Amino acid sequence: MKSFLKMTLAVIVGLILTGILFFVIMLSVISGIAAAGSKPAEISEKSVLVLKTGTNIPDRTKSNPLSMLDPFSMTFTPEAGLNDILKNVRKAASDDKISGILIDNGIMRSGWATADELRIALKEFKKSGKFIYAYSDYVLMQESYFISTAADAIWLNPTSMFDFKGLAAEVTFYKDALKNLASMCR
Repeated sequence: MKSFLKMTLAVIVGLILTGILFFVIMLSVISGIAAAGSKPAEISEKSVLVLKTGTNIPDRTKSNPLSMLDPFSMTFTPEAGLNDILKNVRKAASDDKISGILIDNGIMRSGWATADELRIALKEFKKSGKFIYAYSDYVLMQESYFISTAADAIWLNPTSMFDFKGLAAEVTFYKDALKNLASMCR
């Protein structure tokens, strides 16, 4: 009976110590993530701002550092929101260290409203007299091409694809179809 109580007590103490150790490790990881996100960016002379359209662009940047942590791969992937991208493009227009913007095109998942906002900001940036170049490595989609039309030049890899289907709008008339459906239901 004494050995059973000793073993039970040892297991309980081991679980408590493991819990405390796990808590300390998680606290240090979280503080490391929070500390890494607060460093100011250092910009050297003749830098080029790179705008990647192949990533997801949410409307707002998430302020929670834990939302940027992928628990499976244990990587920290910050996702800049549209608000921060537009703010940084405006800052780059007046920053003497920024020579221009490179638009790195990809498959844009954010939609036409985001593309329009980015294009308007790039046209405002162009008024500063700095260059804007666009490049696509593997595919140039319609939304990315729309953003790239604000650039001075658009370059494509010779093996890349240009996917442009055109824009269209269509009015659908349902009056007769609904009448036929109503008559069939009677």
